Amino acid sequence: MLTFWKSRTEGASRKFKFIGCEILYREACALAAAGPHRVDVDFLLKGLHDLPREDMLRKIQAAVDAVTPEAGYEAVLLGYARCNDGP
Repeated sequence: MLTFWKSRTEGASRKFKFIGCEILYREACALAAAGPHRVDVDFLLKGLHDLPREDMLRKIQAAVDAVTPEAGYEAVLLGYARCNDGP
């Protein structure tokens, strides 16, 4: 049982956007589902770390930039590990 957050009935719900590596799919979805706040999740291909570093960063930045202010997210959360810093 996850106990990182207060119950869904306590306090006002907040809205976040999560963008992460697809290798974290199960963990990120479990945490998003268990939390008291709305977290919309998007995943990028796990092979991004195989790209040159600048290309990898450009693709991640493009995903962040695609989140419009009109969507009403309080913050964009990034979920990445340090598998590699790119070639």
